[in-house]
Amino acid sequence: LNLLLLLIKGELLSTLVKREVFMSGSINKILFAVDNSEHARAGIPLAARLGKSEGAPVHVLHVMLPMPHLLPDANGLIKLELELRLAAEELVVEFQNALEAEGVKCSVSIADGDVAESIIETCKQEKCGLIIMGARGQGGIKSLLLGSVSHKVLQLSDVPVLVVR
Repeated sequence: LNLLLLLIKGELLSTLVKREVFMSGSINKILFAVDNSEHARAGIPLAARLGKSEGAPVHVLHVMLPMPHLLPDANGLIKLELELRLAAEELVVEFQNALEAEGVKCSVSIADGDVAESIIETCKQEKCGLIIMGARGQGGIKSLLLGSVSHKVLQLSDVPVLVVR
């Protein structure tokens, strides 16, 4: 059963949904897929609260997109890849520190490849019972729709997906 829970300012829409999903005891670990967006950062208090209330550790994941090999200078491409990898490491550590400051046990990883597929693969590998991820706001009419990554994760996931706006 795929379940989408949209959040308004970090609060669950329904306590009934919370009771059915989170009180079932099936959440032994939470996957928190992050990027550098405000929506992902808005998920920090929620991930911390759910991790504490469920007694579940949180695994923070950032997925790096494959590098297009368009730069003619191989050294420039290597330097760019290293800079992006360092930025990704700093990002997951930032989220880890914020969650651990709230008393939540946390682990981190960085994956490469298709974002949605990497989220699903990591969820299975880590045996997570819930995925939390930010929605990319597009503004206007597009903001009413989920981003393509959120939509794909919902289609592929065997566990509930919590999308933070």
